[in-house]
Amino acid sequence: MKKNTKQVKPVNLAKKVARMRNLKQGTGSIILVAAVVAIAVVLNVFIGLLDIKFDMTSNDLYTLTEENKEFLDQVKDTNIEIYGLFDVNSLPSSDYNLIMELLEDYQANYKNIKVTYLDPDKNPEFLTKLDPMGTLDYSTGDFIVVNGDGVDQDGSYYSAKKKVVKATALFYQETDATGVVYNYSMRAEQAISGAINYVASEKTPTIYFLTGHGEPDFKKTFTYMVEQLDYSNYAVEALDLVAVNQVPDDAAIVLVVNPTRDISTDEKVKLNDYLKSNKGKMIVICEAASKGEEYNNLQSVLSAYNLSMNNDLIAEAAKYQVTEYNSATVFRATPNKDDQILTASNMNEYQLIFGFSRSIRFLSNYNQSLNQFELLTTSASATSQAMVEGQNGSSGKMMLGAAVSAASGSKVALFGSSTFISDFVCQNYTANWMAGAVVFKAVVEWMVPVENTINIQAKVIHVDNNLYVSDIDVIIVGIVCVIIVPLIVIGAGVAVWMKRRNM
Repeated sequence: MKKNTKQVKPVNLAKKVARMRNLKQGTGSIILVAAVVAIAVVLNVFIGLLDIKFDMTSNDLYTLTEENKEFLDQVKDTNIEIYGLFDVNSLPSSDYNLIMELLEDYQANYKNIKVTYLDPDKNPEFLTKLDPMGTLDYSTGDFIVVNGDGVDQDGSYYSAKKKVVKATALFYQETDATGVVYNYSMRAEQAISGAINYVASEKTPTIYFLTGHGEPDFKKTFTYMVEQLDYSNYAVEALDLVAVNQVPDDAAIVLVVNPTRDISTDEKVKLNDYLKSNKGKMIVICEAASKGEEYNNLQSVLSAYNLSMNNDLIAEAAKYQVTEYNSATVFRATPNKDDQILTASNMNEYQLIFGFSRSIRFLSNYNQSLNQFELLTTSASATSQAMVEGQNGSSGKMMLGAAVSAASGSKVALFGSSTFISDFVCQNYTANWMAGAVVFKAVVEWMVPVENTINIQAKVIHVDNNLYVSDIDVIIVGIVCVIIVPLIVIGAGVAVWMKRRNM
């Protein structure tokens, strides 16, 4: 019997082996892809359960600053309640997502802080408990920060210290002449922590700014400075000294800013009595007077502290001038670091903008009961023009800011210009304004220390949306997209084809 043996051709055998190899490789690839997908799903579920988040923004928009953490560490024994007055499903603007993320970081780091969101239109009963006297000025989009330790037994917040953070204080934007926004920043962290500082503090010192002599409204002309004082737990109120018998007992500081007329003799007596009997504090800021006002009564109050205002207008050397003004009377000045008032390690790097400034000086009646501080000076190249006929100007280094403390405890500070803390400088020269705010607050805190102070920078969200691409950039991008990338793809395809052809 003949066996029917069938020979397998070598070519067919090679094909079968190749198919088996491809099948194994394909199966392995499928298993590998499935494993990667499964691991990714598990990791996503696991990370979602842990609620792990990373702030990938360049300026840590969603994360508390170190300065803020240092402050919050000091009030962690006080229960703080924060109420956002809006529906989370219908935000006042998309930017509120940033604030909500930031507030999550508040709660994650500090167990004494609780954040609640409520629609004021749907929760009138709770808002009545929150504000039983109806004294809070709030609206949709605002936040109310409350000292939770002050809740009454009936559940109302009548005794609790509270503060409204207005929606307008949460963000800040600068526009150019055409109305295009070139700087959009978030100030929510500073505003909210400032409100926490207020409600957590037992006492809020009051700074009274004098009125009735042609002074500008401090709250309107220096709104950003008032904000800074507010965040550091100082209250700012107006004072008409003619209408009262004396400076109020709760006056921490009397602030005199750019009066166009001198104070009366009666007001002079009241200020002298305040400084002597109450260990009072006073800050005088007085720019050059175009009509040459002498301010004899105000000068008399200052003279008791060896201080005097010169009736002149300072012009600075070209290299110190603010070029955009094209005027020698608007210039930059650097504060003098000392060991009591201007103590910041980088104080000598700050550049304040002074405009239309008069010079000031120490008198010759100095005695041992006074301690004098020279805060700011011009360069040695400065000159001044007398504002009264028949008087002469001067040249050389001149004093722009000074402070004096007396053995009795009273303190007086004097500045020749208010420009360095004005709203205009804040809007146009933010960095210079911040330097000025640091100096001014340092003087205020030297006079009347508070429990905690806050200095948190705004965080830029958007700076100039326009993307500028040069001609060279266009050529490079074109070469990469039209030539290099296609060649890489073709090369990869040819390599894969050759490999498979030889298998």
